[in-house]
Amino acid sequence: MGQRVALSEIDIRKINKLYACPQTKSTTSIDNGTTSQSKPTTTTMTTTTTNTASECRDLNWRCPFWSMSVFSYCDKYPEIAYQTCVKSCACHDLNPSCETWASRGECENPFQRRFMSALCPQSCRVCTTIGNPSIALRCDDIESYFTCKIALIFNECGEKIELCAKTCGAC
Repeated sequence: MGQRVALSEIDIRKINKLYACPQTKSTTSIDNGTTSQSKPTTTTMTTTTTNTASECRDLNWRCPFWSMSVFSYCDKYPEIAYQTCVKSCACHDLNPSCETWASRGECENPFQRRFMSALCPQSCRVCTTIGNPSIALRCDDIESYFTCKIALIFNECGEKIELCAKTCGAC
């Protein structure tokens, strides 16, 4: 990318080749009165694919990597979680012991509930139906009564939907 003002033809060809863009070549004639010059132009076509909440599929091959807790892209970027990587970012447990802990009642333990909901959402059944429609949403509030009421009053249910499912009307 050696040009300061605009991309050169070579830059454009390299970018198109790198991203496997379909190319349509055409020529534009410039008439300056005495001689005619032809200048090639490149037309690229872009298609955009989006997921709906009911489609549980990934749109990018990197999704399984992005969903790993090391990167935590699903938590940081809502557009990745709810559009690009719906399948990989769907509700899943982050610890292999989650099922065991849930069977012992740790999800309902008032001292462990918040921790368990974050670490073991699938086993504790606190997944939203947006991420994975096949997993039921537990219909109660994980946060305190007052926290959920404040979220409802100040229209913050979008951010607290998993923690205040009952108060925010998610179920």
